[in-house]
Amino acid sequence: MNNIDNLESYADVENLSRFTKESFEEYCKLKLETCKQDVEFILKNVYQEKKLSVCEIGGGNGKLLYSLEKEGILEKGYNYEVSESRWKFAEKFKEWMHSEKVINKNQDILTVEDLNEKFDCIIAVDIVTQIITNLYDEAEEQYFTWINQHLKMGGTVFFELQSFTKEINYIIKEKEAYKWWEEFPEDDPFQYGLYSLDLDQDENIVYKKLFYERKTGNIEGFKDVIKPYQENEIIEILYKYGMKGEIYHCYKEDGDLPKKLYLVLAKKINEVG
Repeated sequence: MNNIDNLESYADVENLSRFTKESFEEYCKLKLETCKQDVEFILKNVYQEKKLSVCEIGGGNGKLLYSLEKEGILEKGYNYEVSESRWKFAEKFKEWMHSEKVINKNQDILTVEDLNEKFDCIIAVDIVTQIITNLYDEAEEQYFTWINQHLKMGGTVFFELQSFTKEINYIIKEKEAYKWWEEFPEDDPFQYGLYSLDLDQDENIVYKKLFYERKTGNIEGFKDVIKPYQENEIIEILYKYGMKGEIYHCYKEDGDLPKKLYLVLAKKINEVG
């Protein structure tokens, strides 16, 4: 298996050249709004009246860590983001937020060798886990071992995952890709997103995305090859790597989480590796 191109998928996402000062600020405000439910979920299920040391894997522009800092529950935060353009955006976002507790790293966590920290919480939202574990044959083992080694005993890992069950059933039944589109808010430099899902020979999801730029009309795109974890499968894998997991189907109440996603919280109970 070789899906190393996943590391380049977001190479030009949130390129600062596409933003004016005003559109940058409005975009940041919008992004902070989008992670409010994650913050509330962490407050309810992870935070225990003691500020958290947090590592976010593939944290992109850093919105979640900045939100946790703003909420007053972050002791320190590390954001590991492989995309250089998103890392640069995160640094400018950090300046705009006057953040003092978040460190943005432009690195692939599977190649990080100089981190001696152990964290109270490790976060991977927006199906980041499913993109990383599918890079190559040993990636899944390396990923979950890395998490175990950098999580404090009793610490928590928080994932957002997608099983793609509905989409896979459609692809198999109709023998064609599953497609849809969306229109973005006016403050986004892109106006439309067009998406398709298909299966490769290894039964992984091939997720293609096209974006229509608002000002120029240019179309840009990329693809990810994603591993579709079922709920029982991810619980078994976490246990194998020293973590006891639990599935959540909503943030606070039924209907407040998109049906396509599910949440996973897992406590570290054993050392591995």
